[in-house]
Amino acid sequence: DHLHDALTEEPGSHVALLMIGLNRSDRLAALADDPLARQALVETARRVRSVLRPGDLYCVCSINEIWVMLDGLASSAVATLAATALRDSLSLPVSLTGGDGLVHTTRIHPAIGFAWAPTGTGIDVRAMAYRANDARDGASRSDPRILGAQVGGDESVQLAQRRELETALRKALPSGELDVYLQPQVCLVS
Repeated sequence: DHLHDALTEEPGSHVALLMIGLNRSDRLAALADDPLARQALVETARRVRSVLRPGDLYCVCSINEIWVMLDGLASSAVATLAATALRDSLSLPVSLTGGDGLVHTTRIHPAIGFAWAPTGTGIDVRAMAYRANDARDGASRSDPRILGAQVGGDESVQLAQRRELETALRKALPSGELDVYLQPQVCLVS
């Protein structure tokens, strides 16, 4: 319902649906009813929450899937940045304490796909979910990465996303939102 409401808002902003597939280690997946798996899921939800803005919604659908809805976006670049931050946060090792007192470490390899659409265009919620799912499935078939799909978009979505990100970065530098540091490269031979 929240996604439908966001898609039918007045035109002028965008909404994104991110589908996160949690490709856990085989051991953790086998322990779905184990307290360690529950600890991992709680930690995963905490990490998702820490990346999101106030008002963003997320739903833990299963031990292997989380959905996130971002509303009021100025562009798809914001969804790309959020997906990147989620991927980075979720990719960090997870330390779990077992009933035996031993600490077990595992990794989660998230596959994140998203669909984004302008508000007020009457886009179907199911179509958006299918596009996000397709993008996520594409990410899970290769290295963990982020694929974006614009509902109702064309082939140039990735190019448009890159341009929007470039524009946002160019504006961030003079406004003091971004600092650039130089890392000199030295050739040891010369």
